[in-house]
Amino acid sequence: MSGRIVIEIDDDTDEDIPTTQVIKKQKNNFSINTPTKLESPKKNSFQLEKQEDDEDDETDVEENINSAANKHTATTTTTTTTTTTTPTPATAANSKTNNITPIKSTNKSQKPNEATTFCTIIGENYYLSNTFYLNTIKNQPKNLFNSPTTLTIEHLLLEKDMKSAMVCGFCLESEWIYKIFYEAQGRHVPITFIRHYFISEEKKGIQQINKSTMAINPPLGSYQTFHGKLILLVFPEFIRIIIPSSNPTQLDYDSLNQTIWFQDFQIKKAPKQATPSKDNDFLKTLKYFLASIGCPSVKFLDEYDFSEASAHLIISVPGFYKHDGAGSGIIESDKPLMGIYKLESVLKKYYRNQDETTDYTVLDKNNQHCVRDFYYQASSIGGEKGNFRNNFVKHLSPSIENSDKPLHIIYPTDQWIKSNDHRLQHAGCLFLSNKNYNNDKSCFSYLSPKYDYRKHLVYHSKVLVGTSTRLNKPLKDTLNQRSNIKYDWVYAGSHNFSSAAWGAFQKNETQIQISNYEIGVLFTNPNSSLNDSSLPEWYEHIPFTIPSNFYNNDDQPWILENQS
Repeated sequence: MSGRIVIEIDDDTDEDIPTTQVIKKQKNNFSINTPTKLESPKKNSFQLEKQEDDEDDETDVEENINSAANKHTATTTTTTTTTTTTPTPATAANSKTNNITPIKSTNKSQKPNEATTFCTIIGENYYLSNTFYLNTIKNQPKNLFNSPTTLTIEHLLLEKDMKSAMVCGFCLESEWIYKIFYEAQGRHVPITFIRHYFISEEKKGIQQINKSTMAINPPLGSYQTFHGKLILLVFPEFIRIIIPSSNPTQLDYDSLNQTIWFQDFQIKKAPKQATPSKDNDFLKTLKYFLASIGCPSVKFLDEYDFSEASAHLIISVPGFYKHDGAGSGIIESDKPLMGIYKLESVLKKYYRNQDETTDYTVLDKNNQHCVRDFYYQASSIGGEKGNFRNNFVKHLSPSIENSDKPLHIIYPTDQWIKSNDHRLQHAGCLFLSNKNYNNDKSCFSYLSPKYDYRKHLVYHSKVLVGTSTRLNKPLKDTLNQRSNIKYDWVYAGSHNFSSAAWGAFQKNETQIQISNYEIGVLFTNPNSSLNDSSLPEWYEHIPFTIPSNFYNNDDQPWILENQS
């Protein structure tokens, strides 16, 4: 088998390796180049020039957004997602538009932030805010049978009159970003870049590249990494929040399996009178993340209505966080929950609601018993320091009965990667060390792509799924019995499976230490009862099959360091 392996940077470094030592393998990924032609500067909502008076900067941003909001109506661009043709400025200018449509749910068991799902129409397809989507890949067939709708990042840029943008990733391809924004808008859009950098060569803070382009170096320590993937697009009457698993590079979006979630949030009717909503967890979490990475101002977000956010926002910011012992996360009330603590808090409420809505007498009558499993597909697998994997599972589902082997790490085998030239060429984005594998081999499971047209892809996505399965008594936890699977919840975002991303447990699990900046979204099943077998909207977008088989004794995972 011939093939050239494209070695990418380890974007979720092992806790024992200083970040700077790993990144220098491919330093040129971090260059930020200005476009050859720039139109006259425009104010960027995220981009505030260095001035002594920060309040003046914030006022300028508010006036800029509000004045534009009075002149335009928010609409959603119509285009098609079944082709990978790059949009042109003419396409954007001549596109038909349709309004964003809210879909009200009648399910009273849903949480307030899950009660409304927003539908965004793009071409012949509609996209819901209560699920993530898989990326449209290069040369994707136009007519796919029994496959879900996919999404390109280019189509999310086609909405008219974009005012400014923020683009975040571990690494980025600036020329490609400038290109797709220009082709979508027909002009240069003010952009702020945020990405990882070399702490030995650069300092944290703002780098003003020119009057319409800025880069922010977030605060970093020697063992810390900026790994979050986030795109914010400001339009006259709404802001579009996009959370992908992909770094903003053409290869990541075109040639690797990725997930993308987005939702549009309308500007409030009276923005001048807009006040912060202390009770809105999504807004509070987003503002904290942006402030932590060094954004000069986050107050402008208070002008948008986040009350109908369809997802739970999960973030990680480097630091130490204490647990209060009651499952509510860190003690400091002014901060949002972080990493595994936030995941635990949301899932506790979900499982509590599941117990309250389930009629267990029906299960007993059918001689059935329920166990829980967790399937984690990630492109980088961290170590087992401090019994991390077992503690991680315990925080996902404490005080209940799991299956004998509840954790399934979905990761490709060496043989599977080498059996396809495309997979072999792009396997450089997968990271697992021999040490981390040999610490505990028992939970590794085969990666089996759900859709045939994606079987040649390497999976850079990070997807964690929680399930409950009704098994017949006496318990025989076999794949043959796993026909009654309930899909409880799913996470999609930038978190790989490591303590650096989610938090290393310390001091008898009363504290975690987070080393990475991460961001993602969590969806729970709106019908939590175990008596309800309906599938959630996000089920069809899970890119791998469940249940999965564990490795056989002679199977070996793909490990880059073992390749000659």
